[in-house]
Amino acid sequence: MRIYFKIIIGILIFIILLIFSSYLIPLSDDEFEEATELAAGDGRFIAVEGVTTYVEEAGKSSGDTVVLIHGFGGGTFNWQYTLPGLASAGYHVVAFDLKGFHLSDKSKDEDYSHPSQAQYIKNVLKALNIDQASFIAHSMGANVVSHFAFTNPEMIDKFVIVDGALSTENNFGLSVAGKLLKIPPLRRWGQVYARSQVSEEKLTEHLEVFYHDQEFITEPLVEEYRTVTKMENWDVALMKFISDYNQNTLPKPMSEIKNPILIIWGAHDKIIPLQTGEALRDSIPDASWTVLTDAGHLPMEERSSAFNERVIEFLQEE
Repeated sequence: MRIYFKIIIGILIFIILLIFSSYLIPLSDDEFEEATELAAGDGRFIAVEGVTTYVEEAGKSSGDTVVLIHGFGGGTFNWQYTLPGLASAGYHVVAFDLKGFHLSDKSKDEDYSHPSQAQYIKNVLKALNIDQASFIAHSMGANVVSHFAFTNPEMIDKFVIVDGALSTENNFGLSVAGKLLKIPPLRRWGQVYARSQVSEEKLTEHLEVFYHDQEFITEPLVEEYRTVTKMENWDVALMKFISDYNQNTLPKPMSEIKNPILIIWGAHDKIIPLQTGEALRDSIPDASWTVLTDAGHLPMEERSSAFNERVIEFLQEE
C-alpha cells in the first residue's frame, strides 16, 4: 500500500509543480503604449462607466443613427468600409470599441459579460445623446446587442446580424475554461499562451481562417489586429472575458425580439458555418436573409460594396 501512497503523492507534487511553474516563465517586458498613441482613425476618446472608450462617427448628426458593434478580437477598424458607406447614404454612423477590446480600457476587475457589455452600450449611447438607433453587429457583437434588445427594445429600430455568434445555450467547454481561469496559476498559464499567439506570423495564420480571400490579409491589417496587444493588461482582460463567459447565454429565444431583423452571412465562413446562419434564420420567422458569396467571417470587409448596398436597402424599408 505504501507504494500506491508514494505514487499518489508523486502525482500530486507533479500537478502542483506543473500548475505553479507558470510563474517561472517570465511574461515579456514590452513597453506598452497609450491608446491615444495607437489610434490610427479619426475617432475620439470619451469616458463611459469610468472606461476610456474609443469612438468613431461619420455622416450628418441629423441623419438616422446606425450603431456598429464589432466581434471578438475586433474593433472599430472592422467597419472601415461600412462607416463611410452608410454615411454617404445620409446616415449618422457610430462605431466604438467595447470595454476590454481594441483601444478601450482593460482591467482584471471589469465585468466583461455580455449583459454588462449591453449596459455599456446603453451608457455609451447616453453619453453621445442617442435615444434610438439601428444596430449592425458582427459575430460576438450580435450576442451583446441581442442582450441589449431584450432589455432596451425601445432604443433599437432595426437590427442587422452579421455572421452572428449567438449564445442560445450554455457552452460547457467555455464555462469550464472560465472557471479554471479564476485560479491564479492557471490564469497565468492562460496569459503565457495568449502572448505566444500574437506574433505577426501566428496572427497571420489565425486570420487565414477568418478571411476567404487570402490576399485580403495584408501587413497593415495584421498590425491593426495586433494593436490591442500593445496596450497594458490586454491579456489580463482576455482572461477575465473568458472567466465571465458563463453569463452570456441569452435569456429568451431570438424570435422574441420584435424589431425588424436582417441576417447577413459569408458563404465561406469557417468560424461560424453557413448552416448555423440558416438555423438562426429559421428560428426567427420574419427575419430577412442574405448570403454574400466570396466572403468568409467578415463579409462587411471582403464584400463591402454588396454588404453596404444590402444594409441600406434594409434600413430604408418601411
